[in-house]
Parts: sequence; C-alpha cells; structure tokens
Amino acid sequence: MPAPSALNGQDVSGQSPLTVLVNQAQGFILLVNHSNGATASQTIRVVVGEGGSFSIAAVADPQYADVPVGWRGGGREPEEGVNRLTHAVTQYNQRNLDWGVVLGDMIDFDDIDYGNPPPGTASGTHDWSNADAILAAWNQLNIPRYHVLGNHEFYVPNADTDGMKKPYSVFRKFGFDQQPYFSFRHKGFRFITIMADWRYLDFDPSLPEYTVAQNYY
Repeated sequence: MPAPSALNGQDVSGQSPLTVLVNQAQGFILLVNHSNGATASQTIRVVVGEGGSFSIAAVADPQYADVPVGWRGGGREPEEGVNRLTHAVTQYNQRNLDWGVVLGDMIDFDDIDYGNPPPGTASGTHDWSNADAILAAWNQLNIPRYHVLGNHEFYVPNADTDGMKKPYSVFRKFGFDQQPYFSFRHKGFRFITIMADWRYLDFDPSLPEYTVAQNYY
C-alpha cells in the first residue's frame, strides 16, 4: 500500500490521508513509498484563483417605491430607484464587466400601507408593482446578474394572492426556490451568497418561525 513520506522535503510519513491547506497557486513534490520498498515522486501543481482580474457591477439598496416626491423624507428618494438603476445599467452595459449583483433592498415596500415600524397593513391587493418595476430595470443588464434579499423585500403582505405565505412568497417573486442563498464560480473563485436577515417581519405570523424570531430578537 503506497503512503506519502515527504512533501517538498518535509517528512509527512504517517499522515494518511495527507491534507494540505493552500491559499495561493504553488507547486509540490510528493514522495511516495510503497510497502515493497519502491519509491516514486510526483510533481503537483495546485491552482487557486488563477484566471486574471475581473470587474463587477455592484448595486446597493435601490429601495424603489412608487410614491410622491419627498414622501420618504430624510434625504431618501425611493421614487427615483428605477430611474437611477436604469441609468446605472446603461453605463454598465457600455463597460467590460463580468457579472453584476444587487446587494439587497431592491424595493422599499410593496402593496402595504407603510407603517412605522413596518410592515404596516396590506393594501387589499398584491400586484408586486414596485418589485416588477425594479426587476425590469435590473434585467436590462446584459451580463450574468444576481441579487440577494434585504429586509425591505419582506415589507409586503403576509401572504400572496394565491395564499403563499412569507417568506416563500418573497423567495418566489425574486426568483429563488425554497431558500434565498446560492453559490457560483467565476475565474477560479467561488462566490457564496447568504441571507443574513431572519427577523420576525420576514414571516407570516401563522408560521412557527415568526414566534421563534420574535422571541429571539
């Protein structure tokens, strides 16, 4: 049975399986001894993150809502979200970018009477008009595009028109399946997106997760 005996001249006998942590591209010379006394060496090239540099389009917090000018106050202008994202996407499409991502809060709210604190009360309909408008602007990006969810995506009615409850109604609207996280690879790197916001407002009050989150926070 062959077993590793040396790695780049360092004794590693007895370490089977042999595990090496690598954080940069480098080469190894592995010396292997067989139980019959035979010895063999193997040169190994480990590649980490090779493929050159790259550029991305990153957008944070459009927080779009179709509201009157000045409604939000405090220097925030949710009514400008679609116009500004459309302008940004137009500029991105003229550049040599690899992919784009919206880092949450695509909308300010949707189909609720925004209270303080939200989520307020449902308006009686759920047409996702704010979400549809901002997603349409983002979908004009002509490179691979991604987005993650922020807390404002959940400032919507507790259930969709077909009865699907938060958070699953929100996951569905923004293109996720049952969980709002994913990963992808690009030029030797792996990117992992997660959802860090799990407050009680993310859940329909009839779900057990609502009570768990409310008690936690």
